[in-house]
Amino acid sequence: MRLLSSKKEITSTFNDLLGACQSVSFAVAWASFGFDSCDQLLKSRRKIRQGVVGTHFYQTDPEFIESFIGKNNVKFIRSQSSVFHPKVYFFEKHDGDWNCLIGSANFTRGGFGDNSELLLHIEKRDDLSDTIGVKIQSQIQAYWNLETAKYADDISIDDYRYWKERFKRPFDNLQGNLKNKKAKKTFDEIELLNMDWPHFFSEVQSDPDHGLDKRIEVLIASRTLFNKYGSLAKMPKKDRQGVAGFSQSGDISWGW
Repeated sequence: MRLLSSKKEITSTFNDLLGACQSVSFAVAWASFGFDSCDQLLKSRRKIRQGVVGTHFYQTDPEFIESFIGKNNVKFIRSQSSVFHPKVYFFEKHDGDWNCLIGSANFTRGGFGDNSELLLHIEKRDDLSDTIGVKIQSQIQAYWNLETAKYADDISIDDYRYWKERFKRPFDNLQGNLKNKKAKKTFDEIELLNMDWPHFFSEVQSDPDHGLDKRIEVLIASRTLFNKYGSLAKMPKKDRQGVAGFSQSGDISWGW
């Protein structure tokens, strides 16, 4: 028994066990596509006895799901009522020997990459009670039998891809990602975002460069126009330009 804590250890151990085994079964919350161990698994997909993969929050890559269209050895959990969250990989050999990786690492680029993960490598010889291997297989079978476990053929990949993109945007925002740029601070480290209202309001009032009175005039004038016309589209062009900040006419400093 040994503990795996680095990208190199996790990837190399998984790949070695996959190469040496007769069959592999696994249950993971999510799976990515296009990293080394995934490439190895897809090349050896005939070895997969049972695989169960969650899709909660649309975090599993649609390309991974597509890889198992027409196959009957991998299922995907479609329930949204609770999060499917195991991470276990069970490798069997011809002679009944087995190895298991169990811990925090999902079958994702992050789990097998730069995330901080821990996997415990258990061998059959570590199972002094001779029950652990049986229980792990039984649990994976139980996941496989879930009513919400569906084959890839039962999933509309186009619809799934659409919703994955919809979920990805707010998820990236929460992670502080903007396209390929990574925020230097997390949200809880940004002073402005963590001010209470009285503190924030006090800072606004005391700032000489932000025209608080003029900004309030703009808000009041805008509200008056919306109350009068009901929508921006129904306003006269001059008023629309003012609300948009493109006009300085009249008594309102619309530029604010």
